[in-house]
Amino acid sequence: MAVELGIAERTLRDMLPEGIPHMKFKGTIWFDTEKVLLWLGRFERTGKPPKQAVRKHQGITERVSK
Repeated sequence: MAVELGIAERTLRDMLPEGIPHMKFKGTIWFDTEKVLLWLGRFERTGKPPKQAVRKHQGITERVSK
């Protein structure tokens, strides 16, 4: 599951107490990909794009996004 999500196995294990859907059978943790993706979707953020920072470099002002 960690490979599918592109995260570290430790990060996935840290999500267990947070309520990520899983099953345990004989000491092995199992994940249903569909349920995990639905659960993660609850944390997706939508809204304004990030603000742009303005930097001054040798008298030239340039706009950069963070």
